[in-house]
Amino acid sequence: MSPILFVRRNGGQRAAKRPATRSNVAWLTIFHGAAQNL
Repeated sequence: MSPILFVRRNGGQRAAKRPATRSNVAWLTIFHGAAQNL
């Protein structure tokens, strides 16, 4: 759970500076999948 929240916080900060891109979505998806595997 904590890794997901950490990614969400970083994603929010990145989104504020940069527009949402496919690479960011893919990174979040992969990281989320890794968290579920744990």
